[in-house]
Amino acid sequence: MLDGTLDVKRFIEDEYLPGGVSENGAEVMLGSLYLPRNRAKLLEYARQLAAPYEEDGARKFRMAYWVAPGSTLWGRSLSTGRLVEELTRVLRGDVALSSDLATLELRSQAGIKGLLQCDDARAGERLRNSHGRTFSMLYRTTGHFMKRQSEIIVVPDRFACALFHYQIDNAIPIPMGILSIEPKFIERATAALNRLASSPHEVFSLKWKDKNSPMVPLDFFNDRESSVEEADAV
Repeated sequence: MLDGTLDVKRFIEDEYLPGGVSENGAEVMLGSLYLPRNRAKLLEYARQLAAPYEEDGARKFRMAYWVAPGSTLWGRSLSTGRLVEELTRVLRGDVALSSDLATLELRSQAGIKGLLQCDDARAGERLRNSHGRTFSMLYRTTGHFMKRQSEIIVVPDRFACALFHYQIDNAIPIPMGILSIEPKFIERATAALNRLASSPHEVFSLKWKDKNSPMVPLDFFNDRESSVEEADAV
């Protein structure tokens, strides 16, 4: 699916209807991610694969990256915000287990970075108003993937979910895709994310705290201003 091709009839008949599990063990996702079955599967994967962990006596946290499709209808439901909150709680873990100040700071920085496919600054401001309360870490990229009909969630090296928002004429898009721990699938989803967040595309912050700051391109993964040298090195 990440190569831009999707046989909808085969997807529905051969993969989703038999039980929601594809031949390679991946979970088949049909409909918005906040729907009960999809939400339960995402949270199950997150709890098993993306919760905080101990390494060399220190508590470690993982980041998740959520690429939104270009549809103006996406993410308007309060259920999307609740799903983001639930996933963020899983990624941050129990605050009682983060006792020292340094660990608490790392915990506060963990969560989900939302990335909107939008190359227009004014449209980006409107999207900030729509999604700025859903994602505490919100950005837009001037790039796009699969004609902005793609939706991707990646927890690097742990799991990935990729959806294609299938649309006929002016009908409401129907999301369908895969949730998987298969290494090649994660690699391809991560590669798509990297392409959206790196040169020649630019990433800008849509976080509320940055509302009045200059619109300076950022290093999406490190959340700092990009330099000319960095852009040329990509």
